[in-house]
Amino acid sequence: DTLRSNWVDQTIFGIGMKYGITPSISVMAGYRIVPEVFIPNRAAFRHKGPEIQSVSAGIGVAFPFGQIDLGYEYRFLKYFDSWESNLNYVLKTEDHLGISLRLDL
Repeated sequence: DTLRSNWVDQTIFGIGMKYGITPSISVMAGYRIVPEVFIPNRAAFRHKGPEIQSVSAGIGVAFPFGQIDLGYEYRFLKYFDSWESNLNYVLKTEDHLGISLRLDL
């Protein structure tokens, strides 16, 4: 399709750590950059889309019957797009809360 721009390649970078406070309680933190696959109108760099930055934190608690993890993630995306509004940029933020339960049978 020569009428549309090709999607750009993605290089995702992420780093995280987990620290055990006690044998049953641990805290986690992470940072991630994920580029979008689209290129905004009039972008200066046509080979790379805008990047979402993500910061996350969590806690895990182990029990004799399994483990419960609670995590929070904040995502931030800001890119310049002269066609979107009179502000000339788009801003998007997201908050995510995740809960997981693992049962050991």
